[in-house]
Amino acid sequence: MQYRRLRAPRNHGQYLIDPPLSAADTRLAENQSNAQFDTDLAGTSLPEIAKKARHDLLHAARRYTAAYRDVPTGATDQDTPVVMAGHQPSLFHPGVWFKSFVLDHLAKKLNATAVNLLIDNDVLRQAAIRVPTGSVLGPRVETVSYDKPQPGVPLEESRLLDPALFASFCDRVCETVRPFSGDPLIEQLWPLAQEAAQRTNRVHYCLAEARHCIEHAWGLDTLELPLSEVCQLTAFRRFMSHILANAQQFRAEHNDALGEYRRVNRVRSKTHPVPELGQQEDWIETPFWTWTSDNPTRRPLFVRSLGDRSTLSDLRGITLHDVPLNTALSDEAAVAFFAEKEQQGIKIRPRALMTTMFARLFLSDLFIHGIGGAKYDQLTDELIRRFFGRSAPNYMVVTASAHLPITRDIGSPDELRELRQLAREFRYHPERHLESTTTTKPLIEAKQKWIQDNIASPRQRHDAISRLNNTLAGLLLKKQTQTAERTEQVIASLARERILGSREYSFCLFSQATLQPLLLDI
Repeated sequence: MQYRRLRAPRNHGQYLIDPPLSAADTRLAENQSNAQFDTDLAGTSLPEIAKKARHDLLHAARRYTAAYRDVPTGATDQDTPVVMAGHQPSLFHPGVWFKSFVLDHLAKKLNATAVNLLIDNDVLRQAAIRVPTGSVLGPRVETVSYDKPQPGVPLEESRLLDPALFASFCDRVCETVRPFSGDPLIEQLWPLAQEAAQRTNRVHYCLAEARHCIEHAWGLDTLELPLSEVCQLTAFRRFMSHILANAQQFRAEHNDALGEYRRVNRVRSKTHPVPELGQQEDWIETPFWTWTSDNPTRRPLFVRSLGDRSTLSDLRGITLHDVPLNTALSDEAAVAFFAEKEQQGIKIRPRALMTTMFARLFLSDLFIHGIGGAKYDQLTDELIRRFFGRSAPNYMVVTASAHLPITRDIGSPDELRELRQLAREFRYHPERHLESTTTTKPLIEAKQKWIQDNIASPRQRHDAISRLNNTLAGLLLKKQTQTAERTEQVIASLARERILGSREYSFCLFSQATLQPLLLDI
């Protein structure tokens, strides 16, 4: 494992694609070649499981997408390569959206099928976006909500709680952002979201459907599918059963690889990129979440094994007895068990590392990450090598930066550092900025003598040099005033830039004229 520096581009219109698009066909071919390995799950080879997984994936994605927009023909051809990306169904920033455009471009270039996963097992702190408002000289950020918050509730369980708030969201966003964006994309997006809300009250699916329809209108032909539906696939339940049946080994490999990741990347945090998997007495923490439909609060899933039967629990209120997890037997019983529990409203979902591990090993020939996912999947790569005994599939890293089209005076961090250094020199080395005159020359010479004095005590030297510095600095009052004024101007400009020049604002605040060329010009 090696340190990998990945940084989002700073300027508007810049993007990161690593490796470059020209290498995508080679990466995909390498992945397909390396996929023919002997590792199996309960007696079935991974390539065989992956073949069935992709067939079921494309069938489900085609059905899901066709419910709200046209679907390109041939999207269920199981012999077609699959390129994949994923993100939460939210109003994310344009850099995240850029992945969908690269995904579509690669699918057409490689004669592949593009599938975007809606990562709906995550939770959002608030159903809102941050919107800049005010003026160029006095900007501020306001939070505009599209629904009431549902803290701790996974996105797949979140329902529309306040239809009136949802209906007025577009008008409130437009009013707030008007000083900076006169034609925001929200005006095209929100009627589609409200139309989706007539079919489903799953608020975040409405956002995703609306965004996906705009992509289709702009020429994209990708399919989409929620991760919660991927978790219904037989292949996923076989994958999950294998991890759970080998929980002790997986925990050891996970924590050891995590320690190496933190060492290589010089990470001190105990929660980054993920926490260690713990153990409480004989309960082993697994890389999955669990909750119920009646109580949709996401909690870690633990396993305890006795012979060929195991117990699963969140150590709170959910306990599943006699789970048929046995590495020496077929996993058909486990698959049927988890399907039955899903019907009863008991949900088991993968954490982030497991999501991309399954997607990369079983669902896709090439996966597209953003910067965050690419960083933590260094850990996933190591886990695949350790636990499955094979090299990890290649992936690509894609992001872009877009700024709202606001004319502004952008301060320079470099200039601020120079100004602060200059102010320091005025205080401690004023002679560097003074001409030699009959007034300054004796003072400067006296300071040099005190600097070279080896007889006086340190305290005497310090006090004498400080008095001379103060006297000399008094001759630089005009320069000091000008420097202080410029410093305040640059500080204020940088503070405004943190608001006006952020790349984190939702794509729906931008105009189509601003975003469409950026996102389509690969």
